[in-house]
Amino acid sequence: MYTKGTALSSTNTIVLPVTVTTLGSYSVITNTVDGISFRGAGTFTVSGNQNLTLTGSGIPTSTADKVMTITSNSADGASTCSIIVVITIPIKKVLHIGAETAYGYSAYTGPSRSLMDSSTNFGTVATSIVKSGGYTHTSLGASPANSVLLTALNNKPDIVIVGYPYIADATAAGYFANYLNNKGVLIAFGDDTPSSQNLMRAIFSDPAISTVYGGGAGSVYAISNTNDPILNGPFGDVRGKNWGEDASTTVNISGLTSGFIPYSYAQPINSTTSRTGISGLRHSSLNFVWFGDGGFLSNENANEYNSVTIEPFVAPSSGGYRPIQKSSYGYAGNGYISGGMQVQNAIIFANILA
Repeated sequence: MYTKGTALSSTNTIVLPVTVTTLGSYSVITNTVDGISFRGAGTFTVSGNQNLTLTGSGIPTSTADKVMTITSNSADGASTCSIIVVITIPIKKVLHIGAETAYGYSAYTGPSRSLMDSSTNFGTVATSIVKSGGYTHTSLGASPANSVLLTALNNKPDIVIVGYPYIADATAAGYFANYLNNKGVLIAFGDDTPSSQNLMRAIFSDPAISTVYGGGAGSVYAISNTNDPILNGPFGDVRGKNWGEDASTTVNISGLTSGFIPYSYAQPINSTTSRTGISGLRHSSLNFVWFGDGGFLSNENANEYNSVTIEPFVAPSSGGYRPIQKSSYGYAGNGYISGGMQVQNAIIFANILA
């Protein structure tokens, strides 16, 4: 494991196979990339195929993969080759706020939590999609007092995930805004208009922002074609695809003028009722992602639930809780048959975490 900010030790090595044709001393080094390098030196006393061990040193300064060039003092010229050192994202502290039920609204429980904790998705094995130390989890439940919320945010969780049925008043919204301004990460799924309005007004510092209720259960929203690391991330490219509203009613935001990247608008693709506003976004400079559905992560059994209007999240246990689309969703309307659409809620969530 290589982790940002953690010094390499004697266990961080590269094993290099070489063919020795001439006896004598050797020196093999790499370049320094983002603070780390490898080196090995010694004397060959026998010829033939052997393995050299290069020992690492330094402290990784970023989570980007490191392309290291290995150079030797081979007598027939400077022999080089390249390897990739994969940096593991450190363990992240996650604060969950929402109902602790089987549906996993805030990812403290249910399949959304299983997605987070699966090494298929976030882990240190070779097959992990994102090389990560994983997560630790704390829940404040569905309706923490503002004093409890403030204390929890002051403890500096790396990520806060909010889901149904938490409601933020103006005071709580101010706490979240301060947390974001101090480089926190807030992932908010909300289907209460006053709560979402409080959040948006505090985070964007704009009292003119307003909210209204939009489409109901089974509404399907087109995702923008924006080239964005969340819309096109390691778990899939969802640009131009859809997300689905769970059992409640979508919140739509109006009055936003700048500082955000729209992910989806208020108009469901399966409805002819005209609606305006934003139903999903991220802040362009703060670590804030929001969708207007408190049940965005809803699923009670990880597999695709047999309903076209509830539980749009799918991360099957048989696949190691890797997120996939729900293949049949949405009520009939605007030329679409019932269940005739696909939604990407689980893939979006995994990309947000990544």
